[in-house]
Amino acid sequence: MPGWPTAWTSWASPCLRTKPSKLTAEMAADFLGCCPEGVAIQSMAVAHTSQVLYAVCSEAINVVLPRINLELGGDLSDFARMQMGTNLLQAGGGAAFGLFADRYGPKAALLAAHSAAICSSTIFAAAHSKAFLYLGCLPLVAKHGYQAAQQVATLHSSRSGRTKALGRIGTAYGTGFLAGSVVITRLAGSFSPRGIAACCVAMDVCTWLVVWAMYPESPQNEREDVAEGSPSPKSLGLSDLARHRYVPTLLVFKAVSTGSAGMILGLLQQFALDPFGLSLSSAGLMTSYIGTAYLVAQAVVAPALGSQSPRILVLGSFSFIGLSLGSLAFASGPLSYAAMLGPLVISSHASNVAVNSALTLLVSQEEQGQVLGVSMACTSVGYLWAPLLAAGIYQHLGFPAVPLVAAAILGATTAVSLLVLEYEAVPDST
Repeated sequence: MPGWPTAWTSWASPCLRTKPSKLTAEMAADFLGCCPEGVAIQSMAVAHTSQVLYAVCSEAINVVLPRINLELGGDLSDFARMQMGTNLLQAGGGAAFGLFADRYGPKAALLAAHSAAICSSTIFAAAHSKAFLYLGCLPLVAKHGYQAAQQVATLHSSRSGRTKALGRIGTAYGTGFLAGSVVITRLAGSFSPRGIAACCVAMDVCTWLVVWAMYPESPQNEREDVAEGSPSPKSLGLSDLARHRYVPTLLVFKAVSTGSAGMILGLLQQFALDPFGLSLSSAGLMTSYIGTAYLVAQAVVAPALGSQSPRILVLGSFSFIGLSLGSLAFASGPLSYAAMLGPLVISSHASNVAVNSALTLLVSQEEQGQVLGVSMACTSVGYLWAPLLAAGIYQHLGFPAVPLVAAAILGATTAVSLLVLEYEAVPDST
């Protein structure tokens, strides 16, 4: 792990200098993980700012939405169905949103994502019935602000710095998530859920205005100046992605690795209460711990990974995620359970960033938005099946069986993926 200290000091050095110095373009670019050109720095700065605000609002809605559902006469099963519907909408909308981003550019994608956030939050704040509340989930099909920001990072980073740039975007989102968790949890006792949702609408509008006013306009012919014979974004489809070597294998592996970790992370609060019996205050502290682990994964571990071959990514992901899952099977109490969640969060999210980076390097620039959209859809698919399977295993076999089955699923998928990658690599040796 000799790269870790370098990655950490590279990320922190602009903030920890002992002597005053003038901020240079190179320092700003190094902090943001992008190229040192002015347009790249401004684009990434806007993307980072929007992600912090976007994450605060998203977390606020996650906190108040169950309360609004309860006020309107909904119960836990109603809310669970709404969440499943939301996951299905976002899984289906991710690929289409990627095509939109490839065709119209990252600024249009950011504005569309934040417009969807404004629409859904407005409906949630004004909902007067369960049906109207569920209607607010429909705009979420286009609420892919994180995906749009990832495309900004891919367009304005070098191949060698791609993982670092994507990790920085994740760090901005994680910062907003942590801030939203802390602030909204404190305000929830003093303000009504609808009042908090209305505040989110105002903040989403401010975010939209920041993107509209501050994100630099692309030159008119930027997306037309492609190499002779390069396919137009309009003519590209999902079948084109499937023709790229390694891409389908990595996408399937990501769906399974995310789901395997999601068998624990998707139900971590439920497992904290039963069987480990964490109090509500302790569960809140655990959430902050998880958020900190997420930041470590995005800001330190993912940039240190750099650009790796698909085979190393698959094998490394299995080694660390599988080991983290296996150790959870031996959790004997609330303290050990909470402590062992950290390595799982770090390994899972660092793996996702590294796989996303590899995917964008395996396709053309005209397909980067689309491959990121399909990748995000794979994440949603993983979180669709994982909690249902984990709940069934827990009811019949108890908690230790859940992480063990998850590790076994990941191990079998890893073995198949390595065989396929080995077969796909054969043309390179001929």
